[in-house]
Amino acid sequence: ITGLQGQVSVFCDYKNDPLCPCYSCLHPETPQSLPYPPPVTPGICTVTGTLQAQQAIAIITGVGHILTKELLTIDLERLTLRKFKIRDRTSECPVCSKH
Repeated sequence: ITGLQGQVSVFCDYKNDPLCPCYSCLHPETPQSLPYPPPVTPGICTVTGTLQAQQAIAIITGVGHILTKELLTIDLERLTLRKFKIRDRTSECPVCSKH
């Protein structure tokens, strides 16, 4: 979450799905640290948090679409939601390729 933008995804257990990517597969570069936290607006926290809670409920109950291998981006400035496919894990990933 930064400013008016957020992201929601579900990263599954590699033991149950050996092709499921991890967070490092999606973001292989470590972000540079900032001298201060990025600004965040309360609205994006509410929307993103609600969608994350919905994903947790969907996983627990088995009801609803689960964002496994997908990334939902939220942009409250442009009032857009976009969904992207996340590629399967790769052998180059320094985190999950060791499992």
